[in-house]
Amino acid sequence: MHLRSSMHTSPGVRVTRMLEQKLTEAKSKKDTLKARAKSAAASRQINDMIQGLNTSNALTAFEKMEEKVMALEAESEATLQVRIAAVLLVSSAQHMRGAIFTPPSSERASLLRHFAV
Repeated sequence: MHLRSSMHTSPGVRVTRMLEQKLTEAKSKKDTLKARAKSAAASRQINDMIQGLNTSNALTAFEKMEEKVMALEAESEATLQVRIAAVLLVSSAQHMRGAIFTPPSSERASLLRHFAV
C-alpha cells in the first residue's frame, strides 16, 4: 500500500517541483528585466545629458576667451609702444634744447627696458 501512495504522490511532487522551477525562472527573468530597464534608463539619461551639451557653446566660449587674450596682448603691446615713444620723445626734446647730458645708447636701452611692461 505504501507503494501505491508513493506512486500517487509522485506526479504531485513532480508538478510541485516543476512549479518551483517555473517560479525560479520567472523570478530570474524578472530580475534580468529590472536590470535591463535600469541600464536602459541610465543610457537614456546619459544620452540626454550628451545631447544637452552643445559643442558650439563650448567652442564659442573658447573663441571669446581667445579674443580676450588677444585684446590683452594688443593692449600690452600698445602700452609698451607708448612708453617707448615717450622715452624717445623726452630724449629728443632734451637733445633739441641743447641739453648737456644725452644718455648714451646703452643707457637709452636701459631706460626703454625700465619703462617696458
